Amino acid sequence: MFATSHPRIRSEEWNWLLVCSIVIIFLISLPYLYGSMLSTSTHQFGGFVIGVEDGNSYLAKMREGQVGYWLFYLAYTPEAHQGALFFLFYILLGKLANLFNLEPLLLLQWSRLLTVGFGLVSFYIFVACFTANIFIRRLALLLFGVTAGFGWLWLLLGFSIELGQMPVDLWVPDTSFFLSAFTFPHLSLAQGLILWVVITTFHFFETNSLRSWLAAAGAGFLVSLVHPYTLAILGAVFGAHLLWQSYHQKKILWQAGGRLALVILPSLPYLSYVFIVFETNFAFNNWREQNLTWSPHPIHYILGFGLILPLAGLGLWQHRLFFTSQNFSFLTFWIFLVPLFLYAPTPLQRRFVDGYQAALAVPAAAGLAWLVWKLKLKRLQFFTLTGVFFLMVLTNLFLLVGAIFTIQRQEPPVFYPISQQAAFHWLAEKAPGQVVMAAYETGNILPAYAPMRVFAGHGSETVRSAEKRALLAEFFAPENDHLRRRLIKDYAIIYLFYGPRERELGAFSPTEADYLRQVYDNGTVQIFEVVELN
Repeated sequence: MFATSHPRIRSEEWNWLLVCSIVIIFLISLPYLYGSMLSTSTHQFGGFVIGVEDGNSYLAKMREGQVGYWLFYLAYTPEAHQGALFFLFYILLGKLANLFNLEPLLLLQWSRLLTVGFGLVSFYIFVACFTANIFIRRLALLLFGVTAGFGWLWLLLGFSIELGQMPVDLWVPDTSFFLSAFTFPHLSLAQGLILWVVITTFHFFETNSLRSWLAAAGAGFLVSLVHPYTLAILGAVFGAHLLWQSYHQKKILWQAGGRLALVILPSLPYLSYVFIVFETNFAFNNWREQNLTWSPHPIHYILGFGLILPLAGLGLWQHRLFFTSQNFSFLTFWIFLVPLFLYAPTPLQRRFVDGYQAALAVPAAAGLAWLVWKLKLKRLQFFTLTGVFFLMVLTNLFLLVGAIFTIQRQEPPVFYPISQQAAFHWLAEKAPGQVVMAAYETGNILPAYAPMRVFAGHGSETVRSAEKRALLAEFFAPENDHLRRRLIKDYAIIYLFYGPRERELGAFSPTEADYLRQVYDNGTVQIFEVVELN
């Protein structure tokens, strides 16, 4: 077999990769830098533009690590429950924040930039495993790092922008490395680790060395900690690849199959643990039932990947001109098997697309190169290459520009008042770990700044989220004193957060409730402590 695990990468390639990575990191940092510049003494940039609700939840997970937890607890639900060994990446970031006295949000953003660099380097090594052609390698990196589909055209035509009702390059980070890089660090980390599982597993197939097995099994275990479903997809693709190789070599590759099993086996105890927790822990079971990631209509995938699909088709057709590795069939099976998994009878459907862009980008680079080289005139080659890339980067340019305009408005939930943050800090000092009643929007951001639990604040991490959101509206209605007492008692609520969002929910006046005592007031936000209920 071709030595995929030892691709030769020249020093000038590393220099080019470094420059490209810096440019991409700079581009995805612009909106965040702009948001920081617009922060004032009265309003603060929250640190997230896309997926703000999830972004705050990741900060909340860091807070748990910062105050000493190793197990993850659902901060967005008031029910007491057993924690689990999930989100270890964010728990560890929180511990680093505590160790070096760093602000969690700043550390999260730094880690995002580092994982983006890790993802890009991982992909370049990955593509170098399949071709020695430097032009193809560079072209593939650009396709992977900065391009997307026809989401931009969808927006220009004024079609629906509801989640699930538009091309995936606009809302599913797993389909686009650029969108992953633009949002949360664990997404880029997962994509990089997926590629390392492939690189190191092929190395183990070839060398059968202890070090290569440790690298492959370690990469598999790490990616399982981030996305537990990943090894199932990679295992299926590797299995199909080995069967194909067995067919061509007229013998069953028992040794390679055994080595694949050795790569996967060390992760099985943790994957079994994940399954048991979601089956037996009521809080995590409810989270799973609410966290549904069904695939959208196939047209949204086709439009979301855009030109990379036909280019990958061309590359597969002409692959013998560019790829010398016998392991190229692995990419072919990855490309053709994932669409089947995307509509498998499981609510995890959409998750199985993770890393798929990397599989497409390699043959797509060859397809684009073949298309350009078929044109004899150099000027025509240049304009064709430039035009194709222009069409493929427009969605990401739209995302950047849209993020900047969103930040410029300085509106919630992207920005929030400093007075609110001051109240969060007071709670963090006075009552860590207690349950707080607040509006849903307040409840989403509060655990990001204080290690508290809230009545409701996240669509999937709040047990019976829809029911609790309805109860919130009733809680703040003036005539529902009996309901308020019942909820306070049933959910062991200790504090009531009362700010602008809470006032919007209803005319209830906490100062008139004999079971509440005001303990904090900064002019905008009041906090009330629950005293003995009658």
